[in-house]
Amino acid sequence: MLLTHPAFQLFSASLKEVVLQGIWQKVFLPAAGGDEDVKRSRLSFPGQTIPVALRWTTHPEFGFPRKPFNVYRRPGRYPAGGIRRLVENSAQAVNVWRSFDFHEELFVMAISCDVPAGQSLVLTPIGRDNTLMKAKKYTLTAAGTVLFKAPFMTGIQCEGMGTVTSLVGVTMQSVLNASDWQHIQVVGLPFKTGVVGGLGYDGDPQGFVPALLDAESAARLRLKLGQWLFMPPPSVSAADPQCPDVNWKHPEANDYLKFLQTEQLPMINDCLTNCDDYSWVRETRQVFYKKEYTVDGLHQPGGGPPQPAKAVIPVVNHTLLSVTNESPASLGLGFGTYDFPSMKQPGIETNEFKMMKTYAAASSQQLLGMDYMVTAAYVVRPFEKFEFSFLEDLSRELVFAALNDERALPVTPEQLDAIGIQLNRPETRDAPYTQSVKLRWNQSVVPQGYGTAANYKAGSSTQVMNDAYPFDKDCYKNFFTPVPKVNGVEQDPGDVGRFIINATEEPIPLYGSETHKYFVAGWDVFGRWSGWSKKNFMAAAPQPQQPGIMALNLVLRPGVDLYTLAPSQSPVPCQLEIEFGWDWIDRSPSVIQIAGTFFDAALTEPPPGVPSFFGLKTGDTTTPVIEVHFPLNDPTVVPVVASPYQISIMHTNVPAVPSDPVVGSSDVPANNLVRYKLIIPNIDCSFPGGPPYQVAYAAYIRGLERVRIPVNEYSDWNPWDIPFDLVNRKKIQYTTQMDDPRPPAITTLPATVKFTAMPDAAKTARGKLTWPTATNAIGYHIWEASETAIRATLDKQLKQEFPSDSTKHLRPLSEPLTDRATQLRDLLAQPKYSEPCQRFFSRVNKEPVLQPAIELSLPGSADILFLYQVSSVNSANIESKKSNVIFFAVPQVIVPASPLLQVRRYKKKLESDPVGEGIEVKVVSTIGEEPLGYHLYRVRKKIAGNDVGMKGLPVYLETDAQWIDTEITFLNGTSYKGKKINDLGVSKSWRPFVYQAVAIGRADPERGLYSGISGGSTTELIYFPPDIPPAIVSAGLPASNAFCTRFEIDTSAPFEMLDLGKTRIEIFELDSNNQRVLKGSFIAHEVTEAATPVPLATNAGAADALPAISHTPVNHVTGITRFSLCVKGSPVKMILRITDPLNRSGEIQLES
Repeated sequence: MLLTHPAFQLFSASLKEVVLQGIWQKVFLPAAGGDEDVKRSRLSFPGQTIPVALRWTTHPEFGFPRKPFNVYRRPGRYPAGGIRRLVENSAQAVNVWRSFDFHEELFVMAISCDVPAGQSLVLTPIGRDNTLMKAKKYTLTAAGTVLFKAPFMTGIQCEGMGTVTSLVGVTMQSVLNASDWQHIQVVGLPFKTGVVGGLGYDGDPQGFVPALLDAESAARLRLKLGQWLFMPPPSVSAADPQCPDVNWKHPEANDYLKFLQTEQLPMINDCLTNCDDYSWVRETRQVFYKKEYTVDGLHQPGGGPPQPAKAVIPVVNHTLLSVTNESPASLGLGFGTYDFPSMKQPGIETNEFKMMKTYAAASSQQLLGMDYMVTAAYVVRPFEKFEFSFLEDLSRELVFAALNDERALPVTPEQLDAIGIQLNRPETRDAPYTQSVKLRWNQSVVPQGYGTAANYKAGSSTQVMNDAYPFDKDCYKNFFTPVPKVNGVEQDPGDVGRFIINATEEPIPLYGSETHKYFVAGWDVFGRWSGWSKKNFMAAAPQPQQPGIMALNLVLRPGVDLYTLAPSQSPVPCQLEIEFGWDWIDRSPSVIQIAGTFFDAALTEPPPGVPSFFGLKTGDTTTPVIEVHFPLNDPTVVPVVASPYQISIMHTNVPAVPSDPVVGSSDVPANNLVRYKLIIPNIDCSFPGGPPYQVAYAAYIRGLERVRIPVNEYSDWNPWDIPFDLVNRKKIQYTTQMDDPRPPAITTLPATVKFTAMPDAAKTARGKLTWPTATNAIGYHIWEASETAIRATLDKQLKQEFPSDSTKHLRPLSEPLTDRATQLRDLLAQPKYSEPCQRFFSRVNKEPVLQPAIELSLPGSADILFLYQVSSVNSANIESKKSNVIFFAVPQVIVPASPLLQVRRYKKKLESDPVGEGIEVKVVSTIGEEPLGYHLYRVRKKIAGNDVGMKGLPVYLETDAQWIDTEITFLNGTSYKGKKINDLGVSKSWRPFVYQAVAIGRADPERGLYSGISGGSTTELIYFPPDIPPAIVSAGLPASNAFCTRFEIDTSAPFEMLDLGKTRIEIFELDSNNQRVLKGSFIAHEVTEAATPVPLATNAGAADALPAISHTPVNHVTGITRFSLCVKGSPVKMILRITDPLNRSGEIQLES
């Protein structure tokens, strides 16, 4: 039994292009006719044949077989027993999308479709595990039949609009079991039997059946066939007439075989020798075997020779990657061959399939009519990707087979881009740069490699960019380009899902730009080519190197004494010092030019544009720019400038020999930097008399590289980027400011006492100290001292000076703040008292305050004065003397005691009394001074606790005009004065009125006394009920049934529990003598509250439990409560009586 699996694949391709291009007649047949290996293998080539290329590969888990592969061929005849018809003699519509499933793996599938005009139908075979075989996709735009030939097909997906009229398939198993397979070749590794140790490799014999050769000769013959059948790439000049064709050859068979024997085959030999295919330990099998080599490390252009590095190569993976993409590798290593079938074999086209003239692979080739199979013996152990449950009990070799999958022609790359990535430094000073260029294009669904070429100048030769084989510079390897993975936000979004090649050292001109042309063509493992895709790329020289200003300073001219300057002197003699640098590692300078000008220091940057002069004073526009000349390509030689300017080298360690850069210079650029100092001694500065108290100077620099002398191309005037930021890259100007050295004026403060705001939650009192702006000052220092420290010094000094005159001593701390401050101010105005006190002043701010104001923070509990002085600082950091003293203090809050509250009902009695009826409220204070007034609060519900914050906003403020003077006299005769107010106009209801008051303290801002609010008084509750008995109204007709009657009634009587009493509800029935019989009695606040009326009784038992009652929530706006009353039976007459908490009754008659 032959086992199949998608991990073992065979691909075939008809090389009809070899015949059409004349290679078969002109190259192949003449070369093969006289070749000894062809003669020994007794190969013959039919007159009517198209060569077929065969390539196969396996998953790395299989490893290498221990014997060669066997290749079989059969005509495309398919017995009826293997044919499956899913659609026949019917029409299956496809509207947008539809799939068809055979539920069986097929090798051949034919589908016939009708497609309406203007529509299309995209056909894609479905493989094992419902995987779409996108490389087989085919698009129909008209009626037709398409034949797909590939193993493991299980169905087909149709997308678009059309109709499937026939769908037929041939099962894969029937083809595998066919009896007409012809053994045509033995293909394997070029190891003779006995060369490989360990489990060995039986390499002999190999070749075309029946005339087999030894393994090495068979491999050489396969390589010769590939050499003779080699198709050169398409014409480049056809894609661009200005670009010559490339010279691209196939490796010579003997040379390539020697190359394999030197490079690849020793690794494979070691792998086969050292691995145990039968081991259950994966680390001892071929797939895990790795070979370690010492190789040259990465080469950075301009960075010296590469350092050795270690390379670890997984042998099986590396080999399979080669044979999957490289035609010579697949032929030489035994994973590929050729066949030359006769086109005259009978039965190739049977009646069953002769109408099928096209097949997938996105081509329109004629059906070849040959099937191919490759077999090999493997020892496979289960692992995570393959599930062969039966292998657990087996340890012998198993024969796997692969049927041919006809591969499509390579497709021309689409949307080719050429993108410059980065520049590479030149190897030596003043040599050209190179550039890394990224080529990318859309991913192809057809597996293929690529050939690439470039033309750098019109008329020059076209260069192949693929790597050449070491034994022949005109033979090139295939480019294999996997799709890049997404690696976070740093990846270029345009790279996602596309093939990429990086050309790391592309030439660019010394100056200017030139057009480079890049060409990419598909090139598959069979040696077939697509057309070229072309992209033009503008290769431009880097921007001219810029010199950089590293320091710029305006200073006083040597010999000028700072303390001899007058505050109004103008101009001030100065000199300008410019430090600039040039990096000599890549380019040498010829000329450096420096321009400069004064500008308004109040601006954040100089005005736009570059001056064409070098200003020596404000308004100077006639002095030419300064030129620094470098006569030699030698960084140790001091450059030349005109007099009176002076220049010198500050620092350098760059070697003079251009070809010998400093080692490690690419990592430490400062090693290549020469720093120069230029002095301009004749600068005159005119400082403004006000803000910003500075002058500002801007310098601009540019340079001319020695290599750009032919085109006189200077760099721009912008300086180096600082910092170097690729994302937010922006240029900055080099500027300097010089502070005005003239001394500032002394600050004057108002002689008064200022108070802070009230302390905050952190018990910190904050105040704002302000003062007039001082002339020539750009900042201020604030000095602080406490009254306690100052008094300790002055008190001792005054008592010593006036021992017997207490009126000259300090006022006590119990006196008002303003009185104490006045005495201290007068004393500190005298030097004999102020000077000893200066040691108690400490500076508040670490850095100068830029504005004439500062926020002060004082302890909230402080009851003493704080003294402040201010000194001014100019732009040169010269400080003035301290100002006079200003005082700050923390205000006090006057909080009165909680007041006493009295409430009672009010009704006009005397003619002088206010008109109305309501509640009289008296508020008095029994402790301390009489307050400014009161706040009165009123709510309708008693709240637990005495916190006025729970009672909302006050209904009366202390400023309301309704307050009048009053007093409360107690039984013991004690009287207290206060205020009263008549709360008139309140509505009568059964809800209580709850009052509470607070007292408001008297303020005296001049003395730092602020008004406070007392705690709340006691809470007083009073009722203001209605004057009439409760109202009772029937709310609609009663509801009844056979068991009971229900009434709904509205009443103004309260249902809440009140301090005044209870509401009673009584029900009487009138007998035949109109006598009342009590049927039920209820207490209102005990009645259940419900959203719906009492339900009617539905049986006699429920009726016996009546009467029942419930009420809805009271309407607080109207004071009305609705309740429902349910009684047994249907009484003729009933009386309902309601008695309120004041024992007033009302009643109505209820009739059913």
